[in-house]
Amino acid sequence: MTSAGLSQIYAGPAAAQLIGVSQIDPRVPDVIGIAQYGVVYTSHKAKIAEHGGDHNEDRNVPILITWPGAKPGLNVTTPVETTQIAPTILELLGLSPSELQAVQIEGTQPLF
Repeated sequence: MTSAGLSQIYAGPAAAQLIGVSQIDPRVPDVIGIAQYGVVYTSHKAKIAEHGGDHNEDRNVPILITWPGAKPGLNVTTPVETTQIAPTILELLGLSPSELQAVQIEGTQPLF
């Protein structure tokens, strides 16, 4: 797991326990990944930890994307730009990434 920059992944009851709320609480994120240096990244709207800067561990942020029908074990090992995340999600949703102005201008490609 450490090659992805994560030391631990929590989901379901484990995620609820980690943030100290009931499993049925709507604030429980689907997945919590713990970065190797103890930084917590989640899809939750509220900040629950600090990160940022020009350190290698701040610039190399792991991302986990899942969707119905996803092939298990897909791992993108090449460098990824954060600008590729939105076009990738749009494509997975069946929408055209080229509708984004930044994609039109920069030619940003989805991850897969």
